[in-house]
Amino acid sequence: MALDYYDFGRDEFSFGNKRGLNGTDREGPVLSSSTSKLRPMPSGETKRTAMPPTGVMTRLILIMVLRKLSRNPNTYSSLIGLTWSLVSFKWHVEMPAIIAKSIAILSDAGLGMAMFGLGWFMALQPRMIACGKSVTAFSMAVRFLTGPAVMAAASVAIGLRGDVLHIAIVQIISRMQNFIQHNYLQ
Repeated sequence: MALDYYDFGRDEFSFGNKRGLNGTDREGPVLSSSTSKLRPMPSGETKRTAMPPTGVMTRLILIMVLRKLSRNPNTYSSLIGLTWSLVSFKWHVEMPAIIAKSIAILSDAGLGMAMFGLGWFMALQPRMIACGKSVTAFSMAVRFLTGPAVMAAASVAIGLRGDVLHIAIVQIISRMQNFIQHNYLQ
């Protein structure tokens, strides 16, 4: 029997009815996901299940969020950056020049790539403003006014002034842009 290349390995990812190799429906359920039952109930029986308590649901949601965060490379890079900042401040260790230049190259390229990705995403939309004018105006106000205002207030509260304050405001704008690109464009 010849297997079609495109159907190979797709059993685990399909939600439709499964077909056997000869094109006929398979007998019984296909147990392909980790949440399917090992002993399915007959089709005539239905069992009502109650929702778990709020504490259990909260714990499950937190576990799911922590799993997603553990798979996100931004989490690791933030932790590494914070660790390096603490170490370099405490023991006055300077970053090697090759690593500093590499980070500078990545950060310079990141903003351009983020802008390109946002432009490409917008160009592929069927309408120029895909979500409507009011939602677009609100999101632009949040992005360009509220975000930098909160960052400026927090920076002034901890004592940042002058050029360092300006750099902090520009960084929050680029961080928001990277967040949008990473979470909504992929």
